[in-house]
Amino acid sequence: MRILDWMDEYLDMGDPDDWGDGFSLHRRLAGEGVSESCIKNIDGKKNNEGAYAYSGLFYSDEQYEWHHWLHYLSVGILMVFALQIISLFLIYCLEFFKEPLYILDAVVVFGAIYVETDERFTGGALFTILLSWRFLRIFHGLYTSFEVAHKQQHEKVNGERNKMLEMIVATRRKGAKKKMYFLGFHDKLHGYGVEEGNCDEHAAAAKKAKAEAEASGKESPGLEDSVVEMADDEIEEDHEELKKQLLMERERRAAAESMYVEIYEYLEEHMDSLKKHTDELNHGHGGHGEHSHADKMKTDQLKKQGTAGTGLSRGQSATNLSSHRSSH
Repeated sequence: MRILDWMDEYLDMGDPDDWGDGFSLHRRLAGEGVSESCIKNIDGKKNNEGAYAYSGLFYSDEQYEWHHWLHYLSVGILMVFALQIISLFLIYCLEFFKEPLYILDAVVVFGAIYVETDERFTGGALFTILLSWRFLRIFHGLYTSFEVAHKQQHEKVNGERNKMLEMIVATRRKGAKKKMYFLGFHDKLHGYGVEEGNCDEHAAAAKKAKAEAEASGKESPGLEDSVVEMADDEIEEDHEELKKQLLMERERRAAAESMYVEIYEYLEEHMDSLKKHTDELNHGHGGHGEHSHADKMKTDQLKKQGTAGTGLSRGQSATNLSSHRSSH
């Protein structure tokens, strides 16, 4: 509102008491109801020339426009809330009436729509209460939006974590199958006394096997005597070539046996490392205490699936090793 000392536009309108109710306004934002006229309650006094002159508080054109814009904005926001309430009712049906907050929200929203659209409403106190509730409703909506955003972010992180855990578990299960494949070779070679080692040890073992083979070849007088007795140079050459091939085969076999043992040991170490990573991942996420019971059940199930193959491999490995040792 603004103060106007002289209202020339009203000078020719006569006595304000004769205006009647033809200048009614919309409901005021302060909740005072419908005003009878623009300046009906302003005292008019005649000046020296006998014309009416008025001074006091009047509604400005700017206020009238702002009043309409705020009215439309308020009704638009209420319509959005009303659509939300109707959607909740369509989703929950009769269960909707079991939630006191939903019912209270519906009463307030539809009551506020009635207050905003009916010009005959004159309850200023009730309008103030409804307006306060609408402010609370807006703050609650903002809080709910932040809460939903946080929940979505948490679900995203939790989904990525579960995906990572599934990948680790799948790798462990695949490694467990390979471990079963190498298990027979591992037990057999250990039964023969083959030990794990590095590349230098493998080379030394191969040289040792070659030296032993050469020594055993030199210490086989029966075979040499038979060759000498045959006195055939061609047969002797074939025999020497065969001895070289046997030596190379023994050298290659010794290196292969050592590599088999090393591969199995590396695979077992890799499986243990994956299990350790899985346990640390579960422990690190569970420390926050934010994931739901369903997530915990899913994690436990994945852990059981991952450890099933490894546990089976170790159990069968122990059984095969004990049976192999008993047979020898």
